[in-house]
Amino acid sequence: MQANESLFPAGDAGPIVGVALRSPVDSLFHYTVPLALQGRLAVGHAVQVPFGRRFVSGVVVELDPAPTAGIKLKPVSALLMEEPVIEPDELPFYRWVARYYRYPLGQVLAAALPPQLHQRARGHADDGPDGAEALLGPPTVEVVRLESSLTAALSAFSRPGPVRDRLLAYLERFGEVEVRQLVAQFSGARRIVRQLQDRQLVRVEHRRVDSPLESEDVEADSAPDLTGAQRSAVDDIEAARREGGFKPLLLHGVTGSGKTEVYLRAAQTAIEAGGGVLVLVPEIALTPQLVDRFAARLESPMAVLHSGLTAKQRFDRWRSLREGTARIAIGARSAVFAPVKDLALIVVDEEHDGSYKQEEGLRYHGRDVAVVRASQLGIPVVLGSATPALESFHNARRSKYGMLSLPSRVHERPLPDVTVVDLREEKGGEEARHRLLTEPLMAALTEVVERDEQAILLLNRRGHSSVVLCGSCGGSFECPDCDVSMTYHGRRNMLLCHYCGRSTPRPARCPHCNDAALEEVGEGTERIEEGLAEMLPGLRVDRMDRDTTQGRGAHARILERFRRGDIQVLVGTQMVAKGHDFPRVTLVGVLHADAALNLPDFRAGERTFALLTQVAGRAGRGEIPGRVLVQTFTPHHEAIRHALGHDYDGYARRLLDTRRAVGYPPFSRLALLRFSHKREGTVRQTARRVGDRLRRAVRSRGGTDAGLRLLGPAPAPMPRIAGRYRWNLLLLAPGPALLSTLLADAQGHLDEAAKVSGIRLAVDVDPQSML
Repeated sequence: MQANESLFPAGDAGPIVGVALRSPVDSLFHYTVPLALQGRLAVGHAVQVPFGRRFVSGVVVELDPAPTAGIKLKPVSALLMEEPVIEPDELPFYRWVARYYRYPLGQVLAAALPPQLHQRARGHADDGPDGAEALLGPPTVEVVRLESSLTAALSAFSRPGPVRDRLLAYLERFGEVEVRQLVAQFSGARRIVRQLQDRQLVRVEHRRVDSPLESEDVEADSAPDLTGAQRSAVDDIEAARREGGFKPLLLHGVTGSGKTEVYLRAAQTAIEAGGGVLVLVPEIALTPQLVDRFAARLESPMAVLHSGLTAKQRFDRWRSLREGTARIAIGARSAVFAPVKDLALIVVDEEHDGSYKQEEGLRYHGRDVAVVRASQLGIPVVLGSATPALESFHNARRSKYGMLSLPSRVHERPLPDVTVVDLREEKGGEEARHRLLTEPLMAALTEVVERDEQAILLLNRRGHSSVVLCGSCGGSFECPDCDVSMTYHGRRNMLLCHYCGRSTPRPARCPHCNDAALEEVGEGTERIEEGLAEMLPGLRVDRMDRDTTQGRGAHARILERFRRGDIQVLVGTQMVAKGHDFPRVTLVGVLHADAALNLPDFRAGERTFALLTQVAGRAGRGEIPGRVLVQTFTPHHEAIRHALGHDYDGYARRLLDTRRAVGYPPFSRLALLRFSHKREGTVRQTARRVGDRLRRAVRSRGGTDAGLRLLGPAPAPMPRIAGRYRWNLLLLAPGPALLSTLLADAQGHLDEAAKVSGIRLAVDVDPQSML
């Protein structure tokens, strides 16, 4: 496609380049190279180009393409960096990502590059190319701390203020808190802080923050002796690296078996041989220990990449990796695109984790993209987990992946004992059966506190109460834009929709019958935290969920307080299950093991098993053996039963049999087509029209005889979110090649559907969530 609607005269006739633009159009655009840039542009250079009435960024991916005759082309406006931002031999990797995930190449490249380049491209052509190198100011956060005692602060007001008083108590408890964390916790927090500031009861200051997860002052750490299984795994990884060539290795190790030590040894040998290392983790903010351990052991400079970085920090770290100043990149999902120089080893920790899947925009899977990147570079990739994804386990069983095993914990420490609390048999009637702070759990917590040990409680449901119900008419509060109930958050005294973010103050009366008999039903993490503080006075309890971790570095601060012992019991959602190593944790309580089992998603059981196994693995990692209490209404469920017995192999084999029978992954590949529109009739008609055409395409490629199936169209399990009705089509194929072929066949129909006014269409290849 040509850029043929120029607002500016073309420059001197010269060479032509094909540019992949940061735009939703899946085509290359041709531009002439002005005299000033001739001899300087090559494949991989980032450029600024005119596009309609604006400027956009793009990457040169072709030299001297053949343009359509008679079209007057625009010139490239500016070169954004003197050096190429990608190497020519990296281009096939990005083309694969674009083709497989059905996403424009220019936007794939934009996702892989630092945002500062794109910000520069929005300027004017005569600004020059130096804008990409411009320094930004240091990052700062707004912090507030209490300047007097809580008693004195409360006495400064003549009338009580429930939210204000709770905010003051919160400040006294934590000493100093980021303002945006208070905003997330308390309604009207900024106004209250200003009032307190006017009375000189609090101090607010802007504080410089530099890479909170970087560990610059970590003391050097000596390497421990390896177990026999660890030594075998390290040797196999090193042999694969020395031999050269692509080698995927699944490192299956029980929790506490020392997988991180294997990563460290493998990384060290790769760096000593002159190579670079890329380590992926599910969520960088939740794994500061991994960063600390790499910094303490390896002297090579390291770049930590995560979403909390400023634009300048991202650009600086990206450049340090491309230039080879930093030899190690550690980061979450998007770090899979990090430009590590002479990359020799990729590690994907907790490879089963759903956080590796991007759910918006470029819907890639970080683990799968890492495997493809290693394949194209001809290097080993290590996938580590105590609960490998079923796809990875299946690949190892059929020898597509090598298998490395760590079957026991280091120092021969035992796995924790697991006890089931059957909620159906709880004494005290119906109310007791639905109360999550059960007598056995409270007895176990009391013992832990008396022995000065620590506990982790998992409840994968945030907020104070699941719903607010009217005791008179039974009415509830549903989100007007989504087909879900709103969750009550007590500290903010708000009803919040966890899907679209809509919030509203909790009313005093029922909007249906005007009765005041409103009740909070169901328990979330906030209510559990409050209940523990009431039942065990003096208990040092804290909470880690999305509500308490919105501020920069909030995860790390909570975990550091837990490590120091300032917190005795940590309550949280699945965040508390991931990769933490706290030797004093001797008790883990799973408050509602069934929470996600009944979701309309074929991976619900697999996810529940992984979550239970992972959180149970936080107990007993020190000298004192651990125990786990699992509260459930369905102790007979396979996922729960196998998790209680630490039996991954048994559960995985049962799942494989089930998936084979129904033709679901890993015995097929999926593509989920998601349609949405504000009008239900429009989305229904569009989805059905595309479904009819896709069904013809499936038949033309052999239909069920070729292993092809089309399910739907049908309303999504969550039929409406944020005021938009949603319909799904699910395409199944026996392998990725045929799936890609079918999607390519259907591209014209998909493009036509996307042109319907108001329709949004997303193609999700290898979807991880069916909701």
